[in-house]
Amino acid sequence: TDQGRIHDVNVRGAALLGSSRAALLGRSLAKVLPAPSQATFSALLAHVFADRGRQRGEVQLLTSTGDRLELVIDLILHQHEDQAHLCHVTLTDVTAFKLAHQALWDVQQTQDAQRHHQALQLRQLQEEFESVMLASGRALEDTLTRARTVLPHAAESPDAWTHLDDSLRQAQGLLDSLKRYMQLRFMRTRLRSVNLNQVLRDVLKDVADQWVGRDVRITTAPLPTVTGDSQALQLILHEYLHNALKFIRTRPEATLRVIVQEDASRSEEHTSELQSPMYLVCRLLL
Repeated sequence: TDQGRIHDVNVRGAALLGSSRAALLGRSLAKVLPAPSQATFSALLAHVFADRGRQRGEVQLLTSTGDRLELVIDLILHQHEDQAHLCHVTLTDVTAFKLAHQALWDVQQTQDAQRHHQALQLRQLQEEFESVMLASGRALEDTLTRARTVLPHAAESPDAWTHLDDSLRQAQGLLDSLKRYMQLRFMRTRLRSVNLNQVLRDVLKDVADQWVGRDVRITTAPLPTVTGDSQALQLILHEYLHNALKFIRTRPEATLRVIVQEDASRSEEHTSELQSPMYLVCRLLL
């Protein structure tokens, strides 16, 4: 009726409203709906009886179990057999559709955030790459400039050959560091169990030429097996040892102790980002 009272209801409608047909007859449909939906229904009903044609809207319905149903409500004026004007109401449950739509929206928002984050990372990587290349170029140019300055005097002074040799070693060191940087930049990491003892043995073979003619001892306690990429770990440990040996290159005797341990202060952050069980710190004691 124009007062919103239920004149008739079918079995499916009664089941949707959570009551029996007999209990619903004569009741106001608005009273069955939660407060926010009552105003929507009343406005649509008024438009129908104002001869504004078919009306459609969305309302909610609370079930007896406390679940909230999302409904599409269609109202159209209907003339009854006794010539009285009634409103024919159709309720369609669209809860599943709404949930699916929300899930898709959430996925889209997550993907948009991921794309934004990846774009930011790419820009940062590009800036880092440009910075490294410029710094490497300047350092290599300075080294070669010193070598060119010394070269004309090489025949006159034995020290000049020493300076020239140092410049060439520095240039080679810069190129080696740049090569390792490029390897890390374009490496596709594969997480697996890696024995750091084997990694250290491989690295020591690579840097052995750096202590030729000197008494350099490298000691270490048994190292753990960790989850990571063996090639990346080898490059990182190589850089540690290379820099340490370069630092002590003027000492005829030296001892290096390799210590790898878990850093508890950074473990939680690392685990949340990479799902790795620990965050390792490598220290070299001179």
